[in-house]
Amino acid sequence: MKRCMFLSVIAVALVFLNAPSASQAQTKEEKIKQLQAEIQKTREKLAELEKELATLQPPPVGKLELGKLEVGQRGKFNPATPYFYFEVAKVLGEDEALVYPVVLQGGKTSATGEPMGRLTKRIGERFIVKGIPTNKVADGQKINLSQAFEIEGTKKVGDKTYLLLKNLN
Repeated sequence: MKRCMFLSVIAVALVFLNAPSASQAQTKEEKIKQLQAEIQKTREKLAELEKELATLQPPPVGKLELGKLEVGQRGKFNPATPYFYFEVAKVLGEDEALVYPVVLQGGKTSATGEPMGRLTKRIGERFIVKGIPTNKVADGQKINLSQAFEIEGTKKVGDKTYLLLKNLN
């Protein structure tokens, strides 16, 4: 019986020793409040950062229309087709080329979608594209311009001035 009583006393003592004291409970509540305050501050900071990011991000990209290009525009050209594509007039540097659009008119389309028959090649206004790899193209070759561009300004090449389009990708 003494032994049972002794074990009961020890069990009660252990319960009291492991139970949080009033100061520990208060500390726990304070810690919860502190964490909630930190979460709120972080949410406010995140909202500020998202707002700042929105002001720094460029406006959405639109459509670039040949014959209507102006400094400040941003956008993409219509996708190339067998009847419409771009050619390199002159490679100007490792990431810059003078290009022009080509439109094929007349003729017919084969079963594979390729133009055939007599076609008239019309060349549009030339412009410079910057920020594209030119190490795999030469003068007179087709070039893919499916990227988004911004018309930054103009650049003189020889005695002519061309619009300068910067690759946004």
